[in-house]
Amino acid sequence: MEVPGRAVGRGRREPSRPRIQGVGIAADQGARGVSRGICGRRGRRIMTDEEDMTAQLLRLAGAPPDPRREQASRVRDAVYREWRAARRRQLRRRGVAAGIVLSAAAAAVLAILILERPRPVVVDMHQRIATAQLIQGHPRLLHGGSTGVGMQLDATMIVYPNDLVETDTSSRVALRAEDGSSMRIDQSSRVRLLGPASIEVITGAAYLATSDGSRGFEVRTAKGAIRDIGTQFEVRVTGGVVRVRVRTGMVEVRRGESLTAAAAGTEATVTSAGVEVRRMPAYGSDWAWTASVAPPFRIEGQPLRAFLEHVRDEHGWTIVYADRGVEDSANRILLHGSVDGLSAEDAVRVVLATSGLRYRLSAGELFISRAGATR
Repeated sequence: MEVPGRAVGRGRREPSRPRIQGVGIAADQGARGVSRGICGRRGRRIMTDEEDMTAQLLRLAGAPPDPRREQASRVRDAVYREWRAARRRQLRRRGVAAGIVLSAAAAAVLAILILERPRPVVVDMHQRIATAQLIQGHPRLLHGGSTGVGMQLDATMIVYPNDLVETDTSSRVALRAEDGSSMRIDQSSRVRLLGPASIEVITGAAYLATSDGSRGFEVRTAKGAIRDIGTQFEVRVTGGVVRVRVRTGMVEVRRGESLTAAAAGTEATVTSAGVEVRRMPAYGSDWAWTASVAPPFRIEGQPLRAFLEHVRDEHGWTIVYADRGVEDSANRILLHGSVDGLSAEDAVRVVLATSGLRYRLSAGELFISRAGATR
């Protein structure tokens, strides 16, 4: 092939083409004296052999397949659970402060009381909603909108959509939702389970402690619906008054254009006259009934820290370790035996005594130190 000593003029140049071996040799754009750009008419750049072949291969390969629906769902759920777990830890740290700042961060609230007419719940009427976990007294269950006295609820029963749970003055119920959340119903209450993550408190009180696997929960009342994404709170309906007590997280009460925030350690009372928020501790006698129907914690083989955090969550206490060494011990010590039948404080006393530790409980603070140490 003849290689001219200067660049060939635009009008005489032909585009480079791939050729079969033995028939011809394609232009080497890197050769001396050959123009680096292969141009078409009107100065447009034409694809090189390599670029053209790459484009053809991409067209033949086609677009990559979309991830399977179940894979995408697992990824979304995993990310959501991690976000919820991190958010719970953050809220626990913030919730123990004496004052909680309410600002533009309201966009991150975890429970909302919307005083509007809620939308209907559409569910499969044969879908399992919850399972009875702990029963006190003789609560009754009325299936699917039936009337009459219903049947006695026991710990082996499954609850389905539209089932109604009734308790008398000596009965309480703890139910476990399919997502792992804990639903507890106080004495003298009527609560209807509408769907997998929706209940209606007709009268009396219900307590919700949502699990890390929960995708959100809704509690309906005559005044509106509390939509939850990761909190512990109680809803009590008495006559025309709705009271929402917040243990962890936050609740927003909306009435038209008005917005009222209730943080952890507060109580929002909703009446026809408006919303009133007051501070109240996240521990103490007002919460005692929720712990009385808490599922038992099996300590066998569990780290001491897991037991202490269970007690903290059930009673609204704050755990304070005397030093890093005590905290490390709580992580390392494995428990054996059982604390069934003991009150929370008695269980803490027994478990810590056998672990070489001691405690002091004051104003909701559980202080843990070495046995014989002074604060």
